[in-house]
Amino acid sequence: MTAETQRIIDLQLELWNTGSPEIAKQLYGEHAERTDPNGRDPIRHRGVHQIANFVAEVRTAFPDFKLQLKESVGEGDHIAFHWTITGTHKGEFQGIPASGQRSKSAG
Repeated sequence: MTAETQRIIDLQLELWNTGSPEIAKQLYGEHAERTDPNGRDPIRHRGVHQIANFVAEVRTAFPDFKLQLKESVGEGDHIAFHWTITGTHKGEFQGIPASGQRSKSAG
């Protein structure tokens, strides 16, 4: 894995674990697209501001949100992760009221 690939991985971790819009600016440009396949319909975010806002929405609803990477593979211009996320649902998220429940998901 190249140093640049590792830098991108580290920045992704930092973005999701801190919610920093400044980190989002280091990762994404105005023409970037991010698709989240979870939920009823896929959620598409375009540009650094929409992506940063989505991360902020997640971290507002799950203030103790934590992304952990179990494994990462980089080849060419592609990076794949095996990840686990945890958090407590303390705020509304995508129209779902806070449940107070702790959740864990992997992918």
